[in-house]
Amino acid sequence: MFARKWVTLLFCLGVLIPAGWILSNDREERIPQGKNQIIWRLGLENNSSMELGSYSKVRTEAVDVPNNWNKRSDWSLISKGLKGDVNPNMQVFFELSSVPEYGAELSFKVVNAHKAVPQMGVWSNDTMVGLIQIAGVGGTSSPYAVNKSYQVYIPKEFLQTGLNVLKLSTVRCMWCSEAEDPFLWWEWDFVKLIELSSPANEPLHGRYVNMGTLVAEGDFGYTENVVRHLPAVLKWLGIAYSGNIMRASFWTDVDSSQWQETGLKYMQTLRDLNMGIVADHQNTAFELTENQMLPDEVKRNLNQFFDKYGSLIQYYEVDNEPGLFNRSKAVNIAIADYVNANKPKHVKTVAPGWAYWPTGGQPDGWERDPSQRMEVEQKTQLTNGHSYGLSYADDEGGSFIETLKTLNVEQDGSAKEMLVTETGTSDAHIDDPSYGSSQPHASVFDRILRAHVGFADYFMQHAAFFPEYGLFTNNFNWSTHDPADTAMYPGISKEDARLKTYRRLALAYATHGVPLPYHYLNKSSIAGKKVYFRAVNTAKLQQLPGSKAVSDKILLNFINFEPSVQTMNVRITMPEKAFYEGERIGAGQTYATASTYVQKIWAQATLDLSVTLEPGEAVQYILIKK
Repeated sequence: MFARKWVTLLFCLGVLIPAGWILSNDREERIPQGKNQIIWRLGLENNSSMELGSYSKVRTEAVDVPNNWNKRSDWSLISKGLKGDVNPNMQVFFELSSVPEYGAELSFKVVNAHKAVPQMGVWSNDTMVGLIQIAGVGGTSSPYAVNKSYQVYIPKEFLQTGLNVLKLSTVRCMWCSEAEDPFLWWEWDFVKLIELSSPANEPLHGRYVNMGTLVAEGDFGYTENVVRHLPAVLKWLGIAYSGNIMRASFWTDVDSSQWQETGLKYMQTLRDLNMGIVADHQNTAFELTENQMLPDEVKRNLNQFFDKYGSLIQYYEVDNEPGLFNRSKAVNIAIADYVNANKPKHVKTVAPGWAYWPTGGQPDGWERDPSQRMEVEQKTQLTNGHSYGLSYADDEGGSFIETLKTLNVEQDGSAKEMLVTETGTSDAHIDDPSYGSSQPHASVFDRILRAHVGFADYFMQHAAFFPEYGLFTNNFNWSTHDPADTAMYPGISKEDARLKTYRRLALAYATHGVPLPYHYLNKSSIAGKKVYFRAVNTAKLQQLPGSKAVSDKILLNFINFEPSVQTMNVRITMPEKAFYEGERIGAGQTYATASTYVQKIWAQATLDLSVTLEPGEAVQYILIKK
């Protein structure tokens, strides 16, 4: 019954159905059964796209899941992936005899993709459920491809009994023209839909990612003034309360008065905002003793640091750009060994923030050599790597390519988690002209952050308050400045500000917790649109190691990826029947104009909200039960 209607509709829309795929009445129903039941799968799970066909020659490829999908070995009639200028869309048709009680998860593995960071939009029955950032190094000389799996949570509200249509599409950057299309390609190993056997503990949106930055007065001032600004800054960024990550650089070679008196309060404030911390402390500009040991003073410094701050941090970074700053490999190894032996058990050791510098250090140029970096990597639990502009994909010194070289990655993802302590752009960086962006300064910042969403596990924009690189202006007196007057750093040549881009991505990918059920009240208006809603209960997050940081906030995020104004009318099922209050943070040049206090609102069982968003805009409600 359903198949005949769809054949007629597809014909009217000009959608071509590849030979061999028949939309028939005897379609086998996919009945979710058992634990983690695979509803269907396209392709074989063999770390290769070889059994799949070449890119289809139709703009929209229609795929009817075959009855024998679980026994099939010949998948040559399905494209090996999507390519923006050839086959930018795929529609997958399948039937359900009943809707999975806990929803479903779309899972796919990418075995190759272009360095431009192609995006894959995912719509379930015409409602967007994800915009996936796909990392790749295609178009470079890398001997390895980025090989990663991605998952997308599909709430049961967007599945239905009978015929379902899952649409997958390439999506351009916010400001890019059709010139970007040839670069928006990837190859996949498989695509599958899985029934969830229990309630989701996270609305997975590609990968689980934590975002952050560095907030300091000047370069390293963690003063009382900064502590006053932290709540406003982190809430405006969209990263508060979700267990995200901040860099705290309490270096021994800077004036300790900048962090000694208020450093503890700074870290405690981050804990209260449910933020994790990666810390720096011991400067590495020293020589080892004659027997190649750390000097006693260095040991004391590290011991005292861990005694005072160890319970509040989760990660310790061994060094910062050692080749660029002429540091010794032997010292880095000795620091890593000592930290591993003396740190609190919950603290993980992070590799230096590699700059991959071709000269400098002892031995000269060691930071560019993958085998020599590996000597330090073997001592750490997480890798690292700095990048700016489009340098993440540079053939030599690019953080993604050098990481693949160092870890000899051939399997899914990286051999270890990646925590990036610096990334971003300056006012001078622009996007590759080949991508046709009308806002090249904005799009290069967007692209490097999206690249890290697809590749890294934790990453921090270089610094929130920093000339030419920052997210906020810093031309004020910190001692007298009101945090409410904190202003966004303006976009270059009236382009979108970096803060606007950061917030959009943070709200889409870096807010975490148990998903709350919701559905759209204006479903027809947002059908096929690139709008995404994310509602999480942070009270269900596990406490952070060491600090035991937790949160009690409800985060309701509205994100518009469209280049036009969109209205989202949403009904959310709240955790309890209660009054809720808090903040609504949206567009505005200052925190005061972006943030509005939300008076007590009553949720009998559900809460209805309507938000109108400008192109690329994002709004977050931060609510607490009263």
